[in-house]
Amino acid sequence: MRCDFSPDVVTYTTHMKAFIGEKKFDKVPETYKEMECAGCTPDRKARLMLKVALNVLEL
Repeated sequence: MRCDFSPDVVTYTTHMKAFIGEKKFDKVPETYKEMECAGCTPDRKARLMLKVALNVLEL
């Protein structure tokens, strides 16, 4: 049996949180953009993950 699913905002946010935990901050903006391109509307947590990553990348 094949089970297809489309990632949602929770899936993308979880990935961004994992990238932050692994100090792969450059992957967060990429994931955020991918989420938007997939038609997912970023929520407060997703925007926070992006902000955290961008703050680190700007240092």
